[in-house]
Amino acid sequence: MCHKSANSTIAAGQRPGLDAQLLQFLFRTSRDFVFVAEYQGPSKIGPLLEVNNVACKKLGYTRRQLAGLFPAGVITTETAARLPAFRSRLASRKNVRDEFVFVAKNGRTIPTELDADLISYEGRKVILAVCRDISDRRTLESAWRRLLEGLETEVAQRTSELMDINRQLQAEILERAGAEEALVEKERQLRLITDNMLDIVMQIDPAGVIKYISPSCKTVLGLEPATFLGRPLFDHIHPDDLVIAMADFNNAASSGSPVSAQYRLRHAAGHWLWTEGVSKAVRDEIGAVSGIITSCRDITGRKRIEQQLKYQAIRDPVTGLHNRTYFEIEMARLTDPGLHPVGLIVCDLDGLKYINDTLGHDIGDQLLANLADLIRDPFRTNEVVARIGGDEFAVILPKANEASLAASRTRVIAAIEAYNAKNPTIPLCVSVGTAITGPTLGINGLFKEADNSMYREKLLSQHSSRSSVVQALKKALEVRDFVTEGHATRLRDLTLRLAKVCGFPDYKQTDICLFAEFHDIGKVGIPDHILFKPENLTAGELKVMRSHAEIGHRIAISTPDLEPIADWILKHHEWWNGKGYPLGLKGEKIPLECRMLAIADAYDAMTNDRPYRKAIPPAEALAEIKRCAGTQFDPELVDRFLGLFAPT
Repeated sequence: MCHKSANSTIAAGQRPGLDAQLLQFLFRTSRDFVFVAEYQGPSKIGPLLEVNNVACKKLGYTRRQLAGLFPAGVITTETAARLPAFRSRLASRKNVRDEFVFVAKNGRTIPTELDADLISYEGRKVILAVCRDISDRRTLESAWRRLLEGLETEVAQRTSELMDINRQLQAEILERAGAEEALVEKERQLRLITDNMLDIVMQIDPAGVIKYISPSCKTVLGLEPATFLGRPLFDHIHPDDLVIAMADFNNAASSGSPVSAQYRLRHAAGHWLWTEGVSKAVRDEIGAVSGIITSCRDITGRKRIEQQLKYQAIRDPVTGLHNRTYFEIEMARLTDPGLHPVGLIVCDLDGLKYINDTLGHDIGDQLLANLADLIRDPFRTNEVVARIGGDEFAVILPKANEASLAASRTRVIAAIEAYNAKNPTIPLCVSVGTAITGPTLGINGLFKEADNSMYREKLLSQHSSRSSVVQALKKALEVRDFVTEGHATRLRDLTLRLAKVCGFPDYKQTDICLFAEFHDIGKVGIPDHILFKPENLTAGELKVMRSHAEIGHRIAISTPDLEPIADWILKHHEWWNGKGYPLGLKGEKIPLECRMLAIADAYDAMTNDRPYRKAIPPAEALAEIKRCAGTQFDPELVDRFLGLFAPT
């Protein structure tokens, strides 16, 4: 049964294709190390699959040297010892942040902060890791610590000197002045470092109030430092991120280790920027927390790429529906008895290959998108609609029953029939199958049962589907060609008359009639601005116009009803002298049917009006055909054709 509805399926061999371009963009633009490693389960991390140029440059290896290495080969022994725990955390929550220390080829160690995600890429699970070199920050922390220690020493020394009232007052004053000058210089050096960092550096007191913020806040957030000073950091954080940010702040205050967190900060323009911050507690001489030092950077671009990769990993690029990967994940999730019974609708779009071969893949993709819209609209958000193959779609219906499944199938068919009523030229022929879980059918056999149901319907409607495709192509030719239906009738009659005088057997007349009707079927693939152009065609336009013979051949060989005349359609513009197209055949190498049709077609074209000229009298047309005998036409057939018009 052919429904005038389009059923589509996910293109076989999904490639989050575009996905690879986005990943390469991240590799090319990131200032951080970027690694992709094979994920072999919670007990093992596979070899490196890809690294970016930044990693190669800093580690001193070529990409070829790094690709294939296991991560343990480029990290310190201490870091490698933490890999089991890292794998366990990655398996349980996918996103993991940690500190890894890499070892360059020359032996230099490079401390980094690593952000790793477990994602699906090109049909398998991989680890995407972004590692930021924190050598500069460690240097800053070390300098900060040394400065603080120096300041403490100076303050202690100054206090001791003040208490020593027996010393000479002048000497004490001079010594204090020198210490203060040194303090001012050290503070100037520290300010010089923080003021010129690209990251935002903040000093926060134990209550979360900002005491210092680097001028880079103006570049990143568009706000002056005075906007932040004396206000809680949490006033500037997105409400949805407050719980995480506060928890990480408390962890930093209670832990001696750096704590990493991602949260959004408001920009002066009103939008939110994703930032990644690292916080560490600062303690006084008795070990009490005196504040928090936080360094954060804008990662909005990276977040956007990650979200695009995740979206494209589960979406079909042509229809916007979920893809087969997501469909299989959802089917696996439906083992939960609380979601049963589970209904499944499977649809298959018939004739997609014909459309692609005749009108092009752009039209085929548009039909798939139209069908996707028709299938998607009747269903709720919790009912998954997916493209699971090139011309196959599926709809998962949790907590369904026989009545609701039948109603859903009816809605899909009704939507397709309504579409076909408005688009009769190229209808959507769709086979639909359904199945529902029950006592004898579990979730594992559900898809197979629905697929079998769909193919049983396809078999019942195979003949009508094929015929409808041929008729649709015929209507498309009538709409797009400038000749009327009478042309096909006249051409058929002329060719049959010539065939009879040439001694053609009666059993071949059916194929000749079909040839006369469909010889120009390839014109459905020619753009309107060329097909209907009244002026002479340019060389490029003429090349496109001549391609209709090859387009028609492709249509015919993929259409069972037209396959017997496919070779004739390809060769019906060959000339007797070898100067025709597309193959340049000569003489009797051109099929006899093509030679006969060429004469009849030329006569009918000349004696009927066309957009680019008026009809000429039959006598002039016959004279022109006689003139072209031996060049364009078979001279023997020309004589027989002229005899058809000789007075009796």
